[in-house]
Amino acid sequence: MAGSVLELRGCTPEPLGNYLKGLGVFRLIAEQADPLARAWWKNGVLWLYTKWSSDEVIDFFIQGIGEYKTPIYSPTPIFAPWGGRPGFYGDGNQKARDRLASLRALSPPNRFSTAQHTIKVTDDVLGSRGWTNLSKKRRAELKPDIVAAMRNAWSPSAVDWYDACLSLEEDARFGFLFGTGGNEGSADITNNFWELIEETIGLPTPKTDTQEALMPMPPTPEKPASPILKTDKREALIAALFGRPRVGGTSKTAGQHFPLAAGSSNCGQSFVGSSSANPWDVILMMEGAVLFAGATTKRLSQYGKGKAAFPFMIDHLATEELSTSINDEAKQDGQIVRCRAEFWMPLWQSPTSLPEIHNLLSEGRLQRRSGETTEHTLHAMEAIRTLGSSRGVETFHRVGLFERRGKGYYLASSLGFHDTTRTSESFATLLAEIDGFRQQAYRYLRSGPGIPDRVMRARQRFHAALATLLERENNRAGSASDALLGVLVGASAIEREVALLKDRDQLLTPCPALTNSWLPNH
Repeated sequence: MAGSVLELRGCTPEPLGNYLKGLGVFRLIAEQADPLARAWWKNGVLWLYTKWSSDEVIDFFIQGIGEYKTPIYSPTPIFAPWGGRPGFYGDGNQKARDRLASLRALSPPNRFSTAQHTIKVTDDVLGSRGWTNLSKKRRAELKPDIVAAMRNAWSPSAVDWYDACLSLEEDARFGFLFGTGGNEGSADITNNFWELIEETIGLPTPKTDTQEALMPMPPTPEKPASPILKTDKREALIAALFGRPRVGGTSKTAGQHFPLAAGSSNCGQSFVGSSSANPWDVILMMEGAVLFAGATTKRLSQYGKGKAAFPFMIDHLATEELSTSINDEAKQDGQIVRCRAEFWMPLWQSPTSLPEIHNLLSEGRLQRRSGETTEHTLHAMEAIRTLGSSRGVETFHRVGLFERRGKGYYLASSLGFHDTTRTSESFATLLAEIDGFRQQAYRYLRSGPGIPDRVMRARQRFHAALATLLERENNRAGSASDALLGVLVGASAIEREVALLKDRDQLLTPCPALTNSWLPNH
């Protein structure tokens, strides 16, 4: 059978949700419909090679391919029984409880078999331990036990979601693509996922049929017209994959990954407006984020403690981007963080299989020349400019999750694209001379008691000078000598400001003597 090359114009590197959506389409096709499928990025969109035509790909997600309706999309069992509003408990969200009841009642075989199995296992674990009727307060106290029990009992497909959502160490560490353990603020995004599944493909049939969806009831004085129109399920999927126009959408928020569809004040073109998200955008985005499962390894964090290493997730440093500031960095105690994390999302241009993508993301790190993994923004810039990439990744899209919709609510903001082409002038040797000084400034000069604003401003100027040096060829800005001089000026400014502090000896050791290579035209 001849294959098809499909240009998925709805799957673009930005916003973050579209990137994850593209990975979700590829993962599901490769796992459930065509193991020989390949995907790559070209001209700003994802391309997919598969044995199925574009119409058959649409059929796969909606109703199944061919006369026997197989293969057919089977949703990943995305559940969070440790969350605040799951449907597994007597006092849980009523709509979530009803959806779980609908899933339990389906007769096998069906496309929800893996979800049904996960629900049964979860019910058994909660029942055997007497947790089914726990109060919300008691569940919060037992959350680490519930989290660990599910990790031990769930099947591999559910564990894939679990590992992308959180990692259990001394306590839970989160892979922030799924918020904090499956929650965005007070919203349980796992409940949203199944609500959108019910809206699109149904449990087992959608809430509304096509005709009713396309022709909403006319407004009446008692019931004004809603600004959100339900859209045809097939039309919505074509729009999500191929970038075609659509009418209407869902009233559910698209969440942190789709800023313009977040439904918050000043997030779109008007001051206040309702969101109009494509339900398939959200479903496939969550399916794609499953690929970013956390590693069981640890790395040194900005606070000197070990933390889970999630793929390409690092700490944010402000380097004078227009959309960020020093206030977005983590404070001394790490409790106040206005940028949860940065993600450096890889873009590759060679047709690649799903196992190869799994290998790339399972490693999930940018390695510095010293052999150490990256901790923060500048380390990532250094890694890709001095070592390039050994996995065929030609570009990374840098994305930050910033608190922008009020406390506890975050939005994904693009911070630019970074090529992996090795620079013709490597500054790795020079930067190694001041590595200890850089690390001290990063770890100890953080906003909080004893660190005045003038020190923080000097620190940011130093980090901006380092970013200018590392990205000089990309930005075509100035000479190497000027960039090196900027780094020296930034380091001296930090020393000057810290020298006026009472605890200077505990915060910063002066920059060591440097070699003549720092001198212009040496």
